[in-house]
Amino acid sequence: MSQRQPTEAAAVSNAGAGNDSPHLRRSLGALDLVLMSVAAIISFRWLSIAAQIGPSSLTLWALGMLLFFVPSALTVLELSTRLPGEGGIYIWCKAAFGELHAFVVGWCYWVSNLVFFPSLLIFIAGVFLYTKGGNWLTLAASPLYNGAVCLGVLWFATLLNVAGLHRAKWLQNVGGVATWMAGAMIFGGGALAWHAFGSATSFRPAALLPDVTSLRTLASFAAMALAYVGLELGPILGGEIKNPRRTIATAVLTACLIVPILYTAGTAALTTRQGMTSAASVCNRNPRRPFTIATSSRARAASPCQFAFSAARQTIGLAKQSVGLSFVAPSPTR
Repeated sequence: MSQRQPTEAAAVSNAGAGNDSPHLRRSLGALDLVLMSVAAIISFRWLSIAAQIGPSSLTLWALGMLLFFVPSALTVLELSTRLPGEGGIYIWCKAAFGELHAFVVGWCYWVSNLVFFPSLLIFIAGVFLYTKGGNWLTLAASPLYNGAVCLGVLWFATLLNVAGLHRAKWLQNVGGVATWMAGAMIFGGGALAWHAFGSATSFRPAALLPDVTSLRTLASFAAMALAYVGLELGPILGGEIKNPRRTIATAVLTACLIVPILYTAGTAALTTRQGMTSAASVCNRNPRRPFTIATSSRARAASPCQFAFSAARQTIGLAKQSVGLSFVAPSPTR
């Protein structure tokens, strides 16, 4: 009898590991995870915060990368290699500290969406108006318009994720590409303006040194470090990633190259042409006025560029919404 028990247990284990057992569909490859990370981490509103303090912001971006982004990347790489399953930070905390701590961490991480989603939805509604401009801007104060757009986008992203991550990932991928497009437009515009008119800001070595005694500089540095948050998002979907150990490592290392480049190049482009004061108007954080620069007469003349930039920002917002919902929407099994 004692000899049969291991055999029966092995049979049960083999049956549970068979093809008929329910399990998550592994839909995300390395490119999918890279684009998801870019769409989730990059937010161009941080460029206006950085550009307001001048060329020294380039040094602060580098310090933020070295002091926060790289250590967080190393942490994610180590933990996702040891525990690559579905859940990410939840299973990491559970393995180290137990279920209670894991529950608190997972609950706090999820509750943050209660603040993040509404602000993102309002931002999307505001950006959409700038694809047309003119009389459309009067709708920014309409509760009916904002409610309809916010609920419509929320349900669209939710249903897309309920249908399966293998479908929803394409919205996230488009958002990652749109981030590249928006960054290229900012950098390209700054480069063209520098070539035509010269730099409005001096980039002497002394100007690159931040004033660490200034409270404004320290507050901006804290916000810029926060802009690097997001590498932990991918491992949460570890059960839906193909070859998670290798794929997560590839995505994290690639994001460590892409994200600082986009932030630094975008900030340099703004400070080159706009200077410390007028750069504050670019990529304004106010969702009602996401692009103050677009209201100038010169910007109205470039309506195709304005439309493309606003459309790219709207797509990025949709992708961020989809990325967030992919962690809470049920995924189909096969």
